[in-house]
Amino acid sequence: MMKYRSRKASHPNGDVSGPGTPGDDRGQLRKRNLENAFFWGLNVGSSVSIIMVNKQLMGSQGYNFSFATTLCAMHYFVTSIWTLVQARFLSADKAVSKGVGYRDLVIFTLIADLSIITLNTSLQVNAVPFYQIAKLGIIPCTCMVETMWLKKALTKEMVAALVIVMAGVSIVTVTELKFNTSAFGVLVAVASTFCSTMQQVLCGYYQRKNSLTGSELLRKVAPLQAASIAVMSPFLDKNVSGRWITSYEWSIPSAGCLLVSCLLAVLVNVSQFLCLGRFSAVSYQVVGHAKTILVLLIGWACFGGVLSSQQTMGMALAVAGMVMYGVAGARAKEQASSVLPVTNGKAGPVGKP
Repeated sequence: MMKYRSRKASHPNGDVSGPGTPGDDRGQLRKRNLENAFFWGLNVGSSVSIIMVNKQLMGSQGYNFSFATTLCAMHYFVTSIWTLVQARFLSADKAVSKGVGYRDLVIFTLIADLSIITLNTSLQVNAVPFYQIAKLGIIPCTCMVETMWLKKALTKEMVAALVIVMAGVSIVTVTELKFNTSAFGVLVAVASTFCSTMQQVLCGYYQRKNSLTGSELLRKVAPLQAASIAVMSPFLDKNVSGRWITSYEWSIPSAGCLLVSCLLAVLVNVSQFLCLGRFSAVSYQVVGHAKTILVLLIGWACFGGVLSSQQTMGMALAVAGMVMYGVAGARAKEQASSVLPVTNGKAGPVGKP
């Protein structure tokens, strides 16, 4: 009689279960699920919070700090300080830091910088509806990259759920379909979609390639991003806002708001790298759209915002798609656990005896 045992396989979104006793496996799975929930919650909470803070910092009715690229450089500068402090005083493993190839660091930094620059430029040269549609294009672009390059498979149920999510978010964010854009605007929008996709895909890829945690990779790239963006930011912000950063009139409240924004950026960056190391970039994009809906709901509930019936319908559709995607992902995880025959104590391929 041929005996069978189940072999755990990698989850499409990064979950991995190892061998061990059933009790150990359940304990490890429970611990990992709690960690995943914490990281997702941290990412969503910090992302929504920083949007609210930046609205006050950069808005014309707030402190009118209209230097978006400089703000990004400050975010990465403070994040760099945090990663050094964390590695020196808070890390349980103070062994020699793992290395990352110089080529990998340069590629990732270049792509990440281009993502920031093209997104800001796209918002400047394109109408908001076209900008939002370009951002929606990140999901199908990510699916193509992960499928063609990383050989990750999406089930039909997952693809259908993603289509529903994009349809719902488009109903919420795209209020009109009249686009007055130039060929340059289209080019920048396409570049922003591609660069944003590659930044998220490479974040997880380089962690797996170099056996790094999210914090370790962030410690390598954050100083490079801070320095490279800081060099370009004065000129890019001058082009957008029409004034130099040196002309900004600081106040104690505006400086305090900037500090809060930088501290929240640390949480956003840390949680982003941790999530992208554990899950696929597609899953991260789905959660990203949940943040958009949450921001609109908070604005409606706390700040007197107005939600139209169209937006409410879009939110319901998007949330339904997110739930479907979660269910489809869990089902794919179960299907990934294959049953292999065991002959003479060794697992072999399924076949006739």
